[in-house]
Amino acid sequence: MQKRKFEIKPSFIKSFKQAYDWYLENFGETYAKKFLTQIDESFGEIEDEPLAFSECPELPTKHKYYRYFVHLKNHKIIFKVTANTISILLIFHCKRNPVLIKKMIK
Repeated sequence: MQKRKFEIKPSFIKSFKQAYDWYLENFGETYAKKFLTQIDESFGEIEDEPLAFSECPELPTKHKYYRYFVHLKNHKIIFKVTANTISILLIFHCKRNPVLIKKMIK
């Protein structure tokens, strides 16, 4: 099977920066860097087996394009899988209102 192109969308970068800055401000540089490292490791898991993850219930589609990875029990990494591409769309804190997800990935 051909390897899918892996891309990170601006919506992810924006949401990640907000989360990283929050960790930096509240827990310090060491914890913020650990958060970054763990996100990077999550990307590896997503890239290896994207279809192993559950469909994102907030973004249902006929072909189940949208999936999510739960990161540290507190965050969802939401991504889209097509035949040729894995697009990382958003990191979303699980305590936030899920209705926001659609607005944040546009």
